[in-house]
Amino acid sequence: MTDVQTLTINQGLEGVDIIAQARTGTGKTIGFLIPTVQNILTKIPELAQRNKYSRARASDIQAIIISPTRELAEQIATEAAKLTRNTDLIVQVAVGGNSKREMLKKTRREGCHILVATPGRLNDLLTDPYSGIRAPQLTTLVLDEADRLLDDGFSRDIEAIINLLPRREEVDRQTLMFSATVPRAVMHLVKDTLKPDFHFVQTVKEGDLATHQKVPQKVVAMPGIENFLPTIFELAKRQMDLHAKGEGLPFKAIIYFQSTANVELAYRTFDNLTDGGRFTKSPLYPAEISQIHGKLTQERRGKVTENFRRAKSALLFSTDVTARGMDFPNVTHVIQYGLPENREQYIHRIGRTGRGDKTGTGYLLIHDSEMNAATNQLRKIPIEIDESLQCSKVDMTQDAQLPADVANILSAIGQAGKAVDRDTKQAAFMGMLNAAKNMGRGAIGIMNQWTKYGWGWEEPPH
Repeated sequence: MTDVQTLTINQGLEGVDIIAQARTGTGKTIGFLIPTVQNILTKIPELAQRNKYSRARASDIQAIIISPTRELAEQIATEAAKLTRNTDLIVQVAVGGNSKREMLKKTRREGCHILVATPGRLNDLLTDPYSGIRAPQLTTLVLDEADRLLDDGFSRDIEAIINLLPRREEVDRQTLMFSATVPRAVMHLVKDTLKPDFHFVQTVKEGDLATHQKVPQKVVAMPGIENFLPTIFELAKRQMDLHAKGEGLPFKAIIYFQSTANVELAYRTFDNLTDGGRFTKSPLYPAEISQIHGKLTQERRGKVTENFRRAKSALLFSTDVTARGMDFPNVTHVIQYGLPENREQYIHRIGRTGRGDKTGTGYLLIHDSEMNAATNQLRKIPIEIDESLQCSKVDMTQDAQLPADVANILSAIGQAGKAVDRDTKQAAFMGMLNAAKNMGRGAIGIMNQWTKYGWGWEEPPH
């Protein structure tokens, strides 16, 4: 067991209230699920065995788990379903972005004992007199990533939810709270929701380094945006070749972009790569290539995240929907395409690798003109300049004799990009333009150069 599991499971089984300071990726989900499930089964022993004739109702909720994002809520619900597989406990998930009507239909049909929800949707359900979602016998309340719940502006929803639940004086309940940090706002929440004799569990030791302070990080500056995708290809191929020789782990990377359109462009380009024929395999085989962003359906996002979790080697092109709270095993690299909006965004993205005691590496790909802004934004973060990737140094506006492997990469990306439709490229141009503020006065020229030498367009988009 991890530290957080060792320190929370036994105390949780005793029914005490807990505030645990623990980072994501430390196994805290199991730390609160095991006591939650076991305490329900202790209270209602008949639920410990599967019974096809039993009937549960939407108002049979014994535990509510509140999570800041729908992706994290669904991840928790999946783990809870695995844990309760051989019992009669019913787990339901309620998140924004999914059909409220379908969720209620499913819950009325199956019943619910453990409800995993995001704050907005939970507040909506509890205040809707026609939803049927009630928790008159609530045993456990879990607040996961409490600091994020407050940072993301859910404090009013949380307050409203607490007021809608049975009063603790009338129905005794256990509250479990987990948070990576414990600022003053979290302590106010502790006072409002936990019993006075709560236990404080500290698993972030003084001197422990956060992910962005411990994993190797590299910045790669390039003369043109048109160099970015070839450089990602070169990095992926290099790491995969090293693994094939018995060096390092299988290459598994999340590549972050500032816009959905740029995710789409990069994904389609890499998905079009072949070894030379229409039906031949990708030069990055066996790595799985996928994309995720907010415009995909919730069902599709769920499939993508589950496939990426299971994959040994993969490239996931992503917006920030995966940057916080999502736990993907064995991510070896986080690659950021362009300078993030701020330092916090950079740090959250880097946190997807090097989780727990695992190793990882971060790469930041920027235009030469962004170097000063990057230096200011990432002050005191141990990041080094990397000049080892040959594709990052090619001036694609000039004719030159290139090494064969570099020429092959540029040709492969160029050919794959030609198959991407004009509308996708135009949307990517606009998405990149919105993120080009750190390129200074030359931003428009840099963008136009990208369309000419990256896509072969004679005229930039209008």
